[in-house]
Amino acid sequence: MKLKINLEFQFKSYAMIMLVSIFLIHLTFLMKSHDILHQTSCAYTPQQNGVVECKNKYLVGITRTLSILGRVPQRFWGDIILSVCYLINRMSSSILNNKIPHSILFPHEPLHLLPLKVFGSSCFVIILVLIMLNYLLNHTNVSI
Repeated sequence: MKLKINLEFQFKSYAMIMLVSIFLIHLTFLMKSHDILHQTSCAYTPQQNGVVECKNKYLVGITRTLSILGRVPQRFWGDIILSVCYLINRMSSSILNNKIPHSILFPHEPLHLLPLKVFGSSCFVIILVLIMLNYLLNHTNVSI
């Protein structure tokens, strides 16, 4: 009885391995046909975790900044993350010799498919004449 159960378990595990490998072969073929580059790495190594943590911290920091400065409600968090990723992929990188990641990956596509819009901005108006007048009044003996 024990031998029968052991053989049945071995057969089921072998069949499962075969199904998974067939699935991965078809998945790889599908990704290659759509020009998708599939890369794997060791998920739980400290080196990979450090890189991912740094990227995530950078994304979250910029997202928080945009949401606070733009006074955007919390429910748009996902949209802000997508906007930040879009912009980061279109900024030059010193690691890539000041080239743009999007231009390296897709050399024949335009850089911005959609026109960029202002997400939220702060505007500071400086009236130079008033600042100079205030400076002159406070730092000289001239009276007006």
